[in-house]
Amino acid sequence: MDQHAFDALFIGAGIAGATAAAHLAASRRVAILAAEESPGYHATDRSAAIWIRNYGSPDARLLTAASRAFFAAPPPGFAAAALMRPRPVVHLAPPVQVATLGAMIGEGEGIREIDLEAVRAKVPALRPGHAAQAWYLRPKARRKLMVSPADETDSQPCDAQPEEYDIALALDRMRQALDIPVTRVEHRWAGRRSFTPDRRLAIGAGAEKGFFWMVGQGGCGIRTAPAAGRLLAAPVAGEDPGERAPAAALCDPRRFARGLAA
Repeated sequence: MDQHAFDALFIGAGIAGATAAAHLAASRRVAILAAEESPGYHATDRSAAIWIRNYGSPDARLLTAASRAFFAAPPPGFAAAALMRPRPVVHLAPPVQVATLGAMIGEGEGIREIDLEAVRAKVPALRPGHAAQAWYLRPKARRKLMVSPADETDSQPCDAQPEEYDIALALDRMRQALDIPVTRVEHRWAGRRSFTPDRRLAIGAGAEKGFFWMVGQGGCGIRTAPAAGRLLAAPVAGEDPGERAPAAALCDPRRFARGLAA
């Protein structure tokens, strides 16, 4: 049997672990251990990633903002095509969610209130009088839309598969909001997300020496990966988190051992 020595072993080949491994590989010998036959098989491969600055928990928003520069201008030779391009994103709120939307506008950066008629001018198919619930839609091709009910169903680790009810729910919500006929469902899939008890990320040293956590991305793994990868690589390499210190404090896994999760 061949034997190899490594400085760091990453368990899992999703976008989070792979990015941290890439950052650390510049100065350390690293290996990635994965159970599936292809990397990023579950959460990463099935994610419809959108870089949204004002979405998620406070730590996720910090890491999302810190990751923008990488997506906007990746290193030369990193990718053959651009990693991101701008597109407008609209949040619609029914009366019971007006306060939530107001808080989002107040806490966010680059987000502002707009008139519903302005939205309808951009999306003529939006039905008058409708306010969206928890779902999203985005164009995939000239005559295709990707629709999701944005649901969360607790489960044990598994190869998540789409349920017929969830497909029907997504289509029903779309029909309520948009005057667009649905002729057929071409593809369907389900993703998998992991959460910590307080729904913040857990990135950093664990209770045992030499063991580090990077879990609980909760659907924001891709858009936070560049900064989150560096956030994990720093303590593994024995370095200071630097400008990422505020995020490091929020993501510290030891908060659960100290009973500080909230």
